[in-house]
Amino acid sequence: MKTPTLPVLISLVLTLTTPAWAAPQKPPAELQQLLADCSAAASLPAEQLPQLAERLQVWQQKLEQEAGPAAKLWRFRLNQCRGFVDYRLKTEQPKSKQ
Repeated sequence: MKTPTLPVLISLVLTLTTPAWAAPQKPPAELQQLLADCSAAASLPAEQLPQLAERLQVWQQKLEQEAGPAAKLWRFRLNQCRGFVDYRLKTEQPKSKQ
């Protein structure tokens, strides 16, 4: 009985190389810190929200030029965070005007 060497080689190559191109990319340290700040946005003081919104805007512009699934995921997470920060800014404004 002859062993099927070509299918075995193809499956071996695919198995060994798949983790290299399919592994999720880790965001840069500055983006990781920004995402951590977004997670804590609910408890941030109102004075820090405009700076967070500005940092979000800068990173959104940076990621618009990048392609790929990782950049798409980070853009999605930043958009979600930006929406929440904008909501917090809008709800905090009436309190600060009183």
